[in-house]
Amino acid sequence: MRRQASGCSAFSVLILLSVVVLMLTAVQGKAQSPASQSSTLFESLSFCDLSHGWVVGENGTIWATSDGGENWKLQVSGTSTPLLGVNCVDAAHAWAVGVGKTGGVILATSNDRENWTEQRSDTSGILLTSVQFLDSRRGWVAGDKGAIWATTDGGENWQL
Repeated sequence: MRRQASGCSAFSVLILLSVVVLMLTAVQGKAQSPASQSSTLFESLSFCDLSHGWVVGENGTIWATSDGGENWKLQVSGTSTPLLGVNCVDAAHAWAVGVGKTGGVILATSNDRENWTEQRSDTSGILLTSVQFLDSRRGWVAGDKGAIWATTDGGENWQL
């Protein structure tokens, strides 16, 4: 058990350091970063290793890095609604959640890391705020009103 706790702490430190790197590069202007290239309000950040990460925010904004935050690339999400949560499990698999036109929206990317597609879910009237995956198949999304959906197939199907 002690080993798992220290792994969580190490991962938390990694995320904290990534945020600090983003802030410093924005201030120093040495590298392209979401903070220096956009006035977007960012809502969530996820790194799956030391190199690969995503940050999401308002207007469907998604930025990705493959070099530990030195450089960031704006990606096309296919939505203009706010994205409130993001989670990645490896360099090829990430999910983002947020507010859709009639409820929650779940987006996913795999393999090419650049194209995001909306996953079908019955989240009408629910604001999705959080997403967490254990691996490329098993994950959960959570929203207001105590709603939690689960998937065991990478998001092809979601169950309340």
